Amino acid sequence: MDDQPQILSSREATVLEFLMRNRGRVVTKKMVEAEVFGPSHEIASNAIEVYVHRLRRQLLEIGADVRIRTLRGVGYLLTSNNPRQLKDHSTWRPKSGARIKTIIGSG
Repeated sequence: MDDQPQILSSREATVLEFLMRNRGRVVTKKMVEAEVFGPSHEIASNAIEVYVHRLRRQLLEIGADVRIRTLRGVGYLLTSNNPRQLKDHSTWRPKSGARIKTIIGSG
């Protein structure tokens, strides 16, 4: 794995951080929307799907063993084939420049 931090938008970082805090538990799309945008914010119907798609692509690019699963009609689930993976942390940097700790796997 490259030592370069991955660049995430602040909303992508918020989605990933929320999934990490709820790792191993199913979270609904509405729960993610409320976390990212607030409870009364109007958003496009596919906004969360777009953020999850981008996160999946970035996790795949860096070779992370962590996956975001979609449970149709239910929500999302952060999983790993390597139980230690969900405890390992490295730095990702949102586009705003702030740093967050998140799982990107060991390399």
